Amino acid sequence: MLDVPPDPSRLGWVSWEENGRYPDMIVELLSDTIEVADLGSKKDLYEKVFKTKDYFVFHPYKANSLQGWRLDNYKGYQPIEENPSGWLWCETLKLWLGTWQGVIEDDDGIWLRFYDEAGNLVLLPEEAEQQRADAEQQRADAERQARLNAVCQLLQMGLSVEQVAQTLSLSVEEVQQMSN
Repeated sequence: MLDVPPDPSRLGWVSWEENGRYPDMIVELLSDTIEVADLGSKKDLYEKVFKTKDYFVFHPYKANSLQGWRLDNYKGYQPIEENPSGWLWCETLKLWLGTWQGVIEDDDGIWLRFYDEAGNLVLLPEEAEQQRADAEQQRADAERQARLNAVCQLLQMGLSVEQVAQTLSLSVEEVQQMSN
C-alpha cells in the first residue's frame, strides 16, 4: 500500500481495517490447489472490484511462472511484458519484480525480489544492516592499517616511540604493540 505507515505486526491486508481501502498492488504465491482460482475469480475480483493497479502471480515450484498485469481503465488487466532478465515492471512501486536465487533465513531457493530501475537488488532490512556492518568493518580495518603504516614509517624516520604516540594521538603501549 502506498501512503500507509509500515506496521510490522500486520500479517496481511484487511480492507475494513484500512477504512475500506484496497491494495495498490498484489503478489499472489500460487500453489497447485489455488492456481486456477488465483488466475480466474481472484484476478477478476482484483480487476473489477478492488481495481488493483498491479497484480502479480508466482508459483515458487514452477520455473518461469511469474506473470503480471497492469490495470488499464478502459481495457482491464493487460499483461506486463517481461524485460530480458524475465522481470516485470511494477508501475505502482516503480520497481522491477523478478526472481532471485539465494539464501534467505537459511533457506536456499528461488525467491521473488524487487530490483530498482537500474537493476540493482533492493536489499531486505537484514541484508542492508549486514552491508552497513561490513562497510563499517572495512572502514575500521583500513583505518587500523593506515595507522600501522604511519607508525612504521615514523619509527623508520627515527622518531621515538613517545614521539610517534604523541604525533598519532596513541598511547605508548599502542605504538609498541603496532611496531612488534
